[in-house]
Amino acid sequence: MAIAHIKMALSIFDNTCCDLGEGVVWIPGRQSIAWLDILSRKLYVKPIHGSARTVSYDLEYTASAILVNKTLSPATLLLVSDVGVFEFNIDTGTSRLKFSYSLPATHRTNDAGLDPHGYIVFGVMEWEPSGLNGWISRIDLDGNLEILIDSVGIPNTFAWSDDGKVIYFADSFVKTMFQASYFDIGNTRRDLFVLSDSDATPDGSDLAGGYLYNAEWGGWRVTKRSLSSGQVLERIQLPISQPTSCVVVGAQIVITTAKTDLNKEALMKSPHSGKTFIASLNDFAVV
Repeated sequence: MAIAHIKMALSIFDNTCCDLGEGVVWIPGRQSIAWLDILSRKLYVKPIHGSARTVSYDLEYTASAILVNKTLSPATLLLVSDVGVFEFNIDTGTSRLKFSYSLPATHRTNDAGLDPHGYIVFGVMEWEPSGLNGWISRIDLDGNLEILIDSVGIPNTFAWSDDGKVIYFADSFVKTMFQASYFDIGNTRRDLFVLSDSDATPDGSDLAGGYLYNAEWGGWRVTKRSLSSGQVLERIQLPISQPTSCVVVGAQIVITTAKTDLNKEALMKSPHSGKTFIASLNDFAVV
């Protein structure tokens, strides 16, 4: 399918059914989208325009997030995984361990982001979340590792204001998105929005055009929210119940989804679960 010619409000960008599609990013140097299937240990890359096929890569580690560092070659992605951060070359399909660390066997990494200094900020969670037993860590340019916040259940969404002073992050376990001073993150965080009384959970996000676009797991939607109040301004409804992450590319948005945890009845209601979608930002509806 030639994505450049899509006229529909929402289309399937890639038909691959991921168990847990996640971590979608834009690779500007390649005009391509990349995303992961965490549970299947796979990386996918596909040009956003034209009819080029999706390239898939089998990984030897459980990667949970992709980072695009503009100081590296366009062919190089940073993959945050359970054993360390890798530089992955999409031309050769090879990995090089950049930073290593050890996690308990009960834990894995989750979402991640690059802060304004190029430091890697990433979340750690239990494989089977049972409480606030995860944390958020940061690795500097020399590979030094520190814990920024402890007692987090399912860390998600790492995004920064343009001046780098404010960080936005989520704890999906408590269905809350937070806003905090990045320089005092452990002491200043406040609720940006809470979905504790909703059927949805804040998952992965993208900050674009002064708004926060958030994939709401269990909510069948992606929302566009105010950065100051967290209020939903617009949203787009999806034919799948578990959107996981999103990235804004110009006037379009690409959304990953998951089929994990869905029984046969739920899959009948949401048969395209696990596929990756694309939509126009103009198709978001005012709430």
